[in-house]
Amino acid sequence: MSTKIVYPIGLLLGCVHAILVKYTYSKVPKPYMDEIFHINQTQAYCNGEYQYWNPMITTPPALYLLTPKFLCFGQERFINSFIFPFLFIGLYKLRRRFCYFTTQTSSILTALSLSLLPVLFDTSILYYTDLLSTTAITWGFAVINPHISVIFFALACLTRQTNIVWAGLYVLCKLWKGFDRSKPIRSTWSICWKHRSFVILLQCFLIFILLNKGIVLGDKTAHQPVSHLPQLLYMSGFLLFSAAPIFAFNLRQLLSNARRYWYIIPLIIGFSYTAIKCCTMAHPYLLADNRHFTFYLWRRWFMRYEWATMATIPVYVIASLFALPHAFNCHGFVISVFGILSTAAVLIPAQLLEFRYFIVPYLLWRISVVETRKSVLLLEILFHLSVSAVALFLFYEKPFRWAHDTVDLQRFMW
Repeated sequence: MSTKIVYPIGLLLGCVHAILVKYTYSKVPKPYMDEIFHINQTQAYCNGEYQYWNPMITTPPALYLLTPKFLCFGQERFINSFIFPFLFIGLYKLRRRFCYFTTQTSSILTALSLSLLPVLFDTSILYYTDLLSTTAITWGFAVINPHISVIFFALACLTRQTNIVWAGLYVLCKLWKGFDRSKPIRSTWSICWKHRSFVILLQCFLIFILLNKGIVLGDKTAHQPVSHLPQLLYMSGFLLFSAAPIFAFNLRQLLSNARRYWYIIPLIIGFSYTAIKCCTMAHPYLLADNRHFTFYLWRRWFMRYEWATMATIPVYVIASLFALPHAFNCHGFVISVFGILSTAAVLIPAQLLEFRYFIVPYLLWRISVVETRKSVLLLEILFHLSVSAVALFLFYEKPFRWAHDTVDLQRFMW
């Protein structure tokens, strides 16, 4: 099978995405939720008002600046239909780079499955920044030339500030792989020089923090950094759910992992217990906004029963025993630790439990899982489509109204 097949597949996915966006406009014609701020900012730029900044926006303006003028004023969501093929192609290229020994067919199916990850796919039909952010990071890791890679990471940082962490992970991995113990200084200097463009990116980011007096743009009060250790636990639960078909067909491997990595189990239990006891917290948005699925997860499980948080620890243990060996096998122990630390750096400071925060670490992990059975990959695609179908059905067909706002319809979403 020719590699060129991925390009028409990507184009087809973009067309299907555009059809779904068009249907979304028919059901939800007005800007919804965060779109209200994003579209307002984009339309200001389209009018040439580059000094204007909506104070409710807390992330940089890459998406608004990249949206062409012909999509402004009512067609903004279609920008994601142009981006979607690039996500699929980038995931394919990254898969081939991480797991070059797998078949081309399995790489295409893996890229397709991850493109359809429900949290990412469902939010991409709205004018949200997640698709652009994820696509830029994917290409940043996928391309070989560091001077091209840094362009994608710069775009990622101009979409979401915390993406600087993933740029740092890229450089750390290069340093580790290229380090020569026989010539430590020379090899380190050689790698740093080869990736000198990333130093410029870091300098620009530090200047931004100094000028902005912090990492958050706009309303800083709602995004104060905290020590939210349970975010790593929630991430592991999200991973286990999203990779459920892979997990179901690897139960025997899980038992083998439990025997081989038995010493990890008490560490995970200890970390989980400590994190839950000392650092469990709920953002006011989580408690107040009943449009998000996380609201119901929190209210009907974690808040409803005193024992619920502790009862979920076995899930975190199982998820860790399932996920970590896959990372070790693909990248080795040290780079896997770099990945865990990067994930922690992105998630722990965030007080809000938001599934969208888990997209990038999940994709970087899943793209490294050596699962080549077509039946399993097809089942994973079907699973993602089924979850998306349920979520989108609730979004489109089950709107509701708030008691204090009888005019606007509210809708369920991730």
